[in-house]
Amino acid sequence: SSPQGIKKIIVNEDVKILVKAQGIGAKTAKRILLELKDKFNIENDNNDIEGFEDVEREIIEALMSLGYSESESKKASKNVDKNVRIEDAIKASLKYLMK
Repeated sequence: SSPQGIKKIIVNEDVKILVKAQGIGAKTAKRILLELKDKFNIENDNNDIEGFEDVEREIIEALMSLGYSESESKKASKNVDKNVRIEDAIKASLKYLMK
């Protein structure tokens, strides 16, 4: 999914798409959407995707917003493929942390 597509998923709170990622249930998807939605200024949407320019930083911020420490989040973000959709990278990071 493109950065614009990811932004659309988050802004529209499209739980159904996130649930399609293996290992992400409705509860986790809703939590991810809730935490990431604040990263976008919906009222002044000018198609800037500033929140997703640095995938690793986004993974770390998402994990920290879910309650993981900065060191745990950094370690998890380094152990995932960052060339995948952001929701898949976050999912992989969560799986890594749950080991």
